Amino acid sequence: MHRSSSRSASKSKRPTLICAGLSAIAEAQSLLGRVEEARTAGERSLELSERVHAGRASVEALVVLGLTELSVGDVAAAAARYARVPEPAWSWWLPLAGRRASLDAIEAFARMGDLPRAETVLGAMAESLPERAIGDGCLAAARGDLEAAIALAQRSSRSPARFGRGRDLLMLGRWLRQARRRSEARETLSEARALFEGMSAPLWVARVDDELRGVAGRAPAGHVLTESERRVAELAAGGLANKEIAARLVITVRTVEAHLTHAYAKLGISSRAALAARWPDV
Repeated sequence: MHRSSSRSASKSKRPTLICAGLSAIAEAQSLLGRVEEARTAGERSLELSERVHAGRASVEALVVLGLTELSVGDVAAAAARYARVPEPAWSWWLPLAGRRASLDAIEAFARMGDLPRAETVLGAMAESLPERAIGDGCLAAARGDLEAAIALAQRSSRSPARFGRGRDLLMLGRWLRQARRRSEARETLSEARALFEGMSAPLWVARVDDELRGVAGRAPAGHVLTESERRVAELAAGGLANKEIAARLVITVRTVEAHLTHAYAKLGISSRAALAARWPDV
């Protein structure tokens, strides 16, 4: 009887474990710039978790999918993902899983002008938390008080994690740019860019480059495609599959994928269709 119960418990946990694995894969793919793979894994996790009524796993999938949309600069799509997270989850689950997810949701809601939702998520964060200042800054910026947002971000303690620190600097740099404090914005954004480059996070490098273009009025040097990236991108824009490109250039498929990932990040796009639409005006 005991052995049968143990087997039943083990089986009941399998879908949840699969969901957790798929969400982890989605997060890793997102960081590496493989957007479609990240979305596929995240959607599979969400579909399975909803089918077996695994609420926590559903929240985790939605959070990862939201982060993926932020990584390509689609704030509206990210906000739509976070809007599906049940309100109580911001209090009971996300603080345990990591407060970055709450900040991501606050950022997305605030940038979309959905201040009530942003305030709801922020309200679930204790005022004593060091990350709280960044959340308060998002709301201040959304209300048009950029100087208050900047002051909050500057006096908040930096995240000990490189990714979190890069995200904080990216937000601060955006507010400095909007406040026309160009020199400070450039310095802050360059620091964020170095962190993301060190992590091999191409899409986040691209998000920083978007802001740097607003500061300098031109694309930063890191935005220019290398000769290898340009050759691969040109063939991809012309409709060739990765295997065909690899055969044409006598390189591996993995190298083709790497060049395309870097090219997409530098151009601020996430698909072959977008590449074809923009080529050759890049």
